[in-house]
Amino acid sequence: MKLHPQATPELTRIGELIKDMPVAMMVTLDDDLMLVSRPMTALEMDAEGSLWFFTDLRSTKLTRLKTVNLSFADSGSSSYLSLSGQGHTDTDAARIQALWTPLAKPWFPDGPASPNLALLKFVPSAAESWGASASRMVRFLALVASIVSGKPLAMGDHDIYPDLFSGTDVPTRTDRSPSAPHTQGAFQFDLSELTLQPRLRPVLAELVDVMDGWTLASWFAHPGEALAGRSALSMWRDHGPVVVQAARQQRCAMKG
Repeated sequence: MKLHPQATPELTRIGELIKDMPVAMMVTLDDDLMLVSRPMTALEMDAEGSLWFFTDLRSTKLTRLKTVNLSFADSGSSSYLSLSGQGHTDTDAARIQALWTPLAKPWFPDGPASPNLALLKFVPSAAESWGASASRMVRFLALVASIVSGKPLAMGDHDIYPDLFSGTDVPTRTDRSPSAPHTQGAFQFDLSELTLQPRLRPVLAELVDVMDGWTLASWFAHPGEALAGRSALSMWRDHGPVVVQAARQQRCAMKG
């Protein structure tokens, strides 16, 4: 996707988020006010923050562009973005030529001159993003701690840009997490049933009431005096009772 320099920090941030995830789910309303979605590949984010896509002039979505949502997701980095706005159809031949890519040829075999080829311009008016700045393992442990404690723990940032073109837009941050160390290794977790392996549960049960997910990750990753200079991360598989005892001592120390 071609990304132009943006006029505001908010649009710059949006560009940074979507530059590596150009495929969005575009959601519109049908005649019965039901939500309809389809994948769309962004070609460009222009200097005004609008996103451009190729489209077929015969598509029914082109009659329903007054209210549009675009959602972008990168599960690998836990980055997610939702854009609200409206769309417009553009048939400018020069712009179509400038944005043409051979990847579109299966849908438009005659290239830029394809008779039904047009551009869909999406103009965003509001945005909402979610993201996690820490490593996948730290996010994973925070999720594990949430499941054991039965309550959600802060695991990332959530920014809301309610009016991208007001000139005074400041993101509303609903959830900010502190920085956390990068951890190595893997904590056993049954993803198919979303349940913890039994050996890990008693360790976390000692600590979830006195630590948030990020502090828990740090405790597991760093060597501790109660573990003779070793980390819980390196010991919990083969020395579970020792790690549980160390966690109990840490809990008592923190509760005073």
